[in-house]
Amino acid sequence: MRRSNGGGRRVTLFALALVAMLLLGGGQFYILKTVTRSTPRSSATSERKVTVIKSEEHWSEVGNEDSETENPPPPQPKKRGKKERPKPTTATPPTKRDLQLFIIWNGAMKYANKIISNIQESDNFEIYKKITWVHNKDTYREDLWRLYWGKGGLQKKGMTKKVQQCGGAGKAIVLLVEDKNPVYGNVETAHGTDYVNKNMHTAKYKYRKMSGGGFKVHGTYNMAETEHDSFVLFGHTATELYQNPAAIDTLNGTSYGFYQWPSCESLYTSLTLITTIDKISPPLSSCQDHTKGTFSLSAAIPDEYDQTLDIKASMISMVHGTDDEEGGWLTTVSGEDSKFKVRFVIEE
Repeated sequence: MRRSNGGGRRVTLFALALVAMLLLGGGQFYILKTVTRSTPRSSATSERKVTVIKSEEHWSEVGNEDSETENPPPPQPKKRGKKERPKPTTATPPTKRDLQLFIIWNGAMKYANKIISNIQESDNFEIYKKITWVHNKDTYREDLWRLYWGKGGLQKKGMTKKVQQCGGAGKAIVLLVEDKNPVYGNVETAHGTDYVNKNMHTAKYKYRKMSGGGFKVHGTYNMAETEHDSFVLFGHTATELYQNPAAIDTLNGTSYGFYQWPSCESLYTSLTLITTIDKISPPLSSCQDHTKGTFSLSAAIPDEYDQTLDIKASMISMVHGTDDEEGGWLTTVSGEDSKFKVRFVIEE
């Protein structure tokens, strides 16, 4: 009985298989790698050696592994979908607390309790601070001009009507609230398309209607406006009032900085809250060096605002003071002898 030459046949078949792979692989060099795999056989476990053929290119990528690895699938082309166009914005939604202001003017005072109750019952708003403002009749128009960012330009056109729309001088209630569920988006307002807090936008018009129509309730649109309005009125930003609610409870008379600024630092703060200003020179540190007399400041604004009178008026309304007729704006700081000349210059 002749013994079959199984070993020689296996070598021959293996050699033929290797040659075939070289031909099919376009001459690419392959490495033979032997790994150990445990394979169950009936009820016992035994080890057997398995020969795995990997391309040299693959091993250089994945390292000298001790187990079998499948070749990664070719990268799939990314699907080209329709890109959503970015929405225009004029303010950035806050990343932390969304603080806003409601102001119930004198003309809506008899509806104040109803409006406040509605805010308290809202799922969106939480009231943190209530401040009573008793106006100075002689300066009320000017105070409103400052609060509304220099509305009507330097001539304050329409501000007499604005006073009437708010119900005249008397008392106002200012509410600092947090919107727990802020939703921002583009809304058509009196100023054009603005990126605003939609909850505030809806609530403001709801409370105006509730108080008989008109403009007897004021509401901010975003955090930048909130910080501005709060500082103009009280000398504290909304963030500061949230952190220190006891800072102020009642305002009697004019808005903050109306006649003079208590310090150089407070004037700098007012400038930083004007969103159209890019930089201020000299820097805040120069406050320590100023002496009595005239101290000059330059507030740089982008070129596109050069011809816009209302933008300049919004800046001047914040700083307040007197036009020096030489391209500057004089305001008093820390006493009658200390004047600050603020110039608004076009940034080149």
